[in-house]
Amino acid sequence: MTRTATWSRHGILLAAIVIAAACTNPYADDDSHEHADGVRVEHLGTTLVTVHEDEVTGSLSVAAGDTLGPLTVVFTDHHGEPIEVSAGYWMRPALAGSAAAFEQAEVGAFSGSLVGITPGQAELRFELLHGAVGHGHLEYRSAPIPVVVTE
Repeated sequence: MTRTATWSRHGILLAAIVIAAACTNPYADDDSHEHADGVRVEHLGTTLVTVHEDEVTGSLSVAAGDTLGPLTVVFTDHHGEPIEVSAGYWMRPALAGSAAAFEQAEVGAFSGSLVGITPGQAELRFELLHGAVGHGHLEYRSAPIPVVVTE
């Protein structure tokens, strides 16, 4: 057997060991957290809006000059069950339109209030991010939730 053939066999064996270790190493892939597939918006224990994948049930309504809150945002799995959101995860509201504003209890918090600014419509999405607040990467973005601001 030549020296090249011996090294090739050793190289293949080493590659197989490395690949096998990566497949069984729980630290090789940080994919152990639950994934969000939806979101629920609750007010004082009552669900106002449910988003599952791209299907939105319900809407948010507030009068101009009024506030709807406190609102709690619960991210859910593919069965609609709440996921455990651990440290390092935070929420960012994304509001399209100027009829309303979403004021978080604090930056990154999973709660806040919807403020009616002027009669009209808007769309609100909730994003789940992972990493330092303000600098994380996007894990989930909800479908747009209709917001109606009445007079």
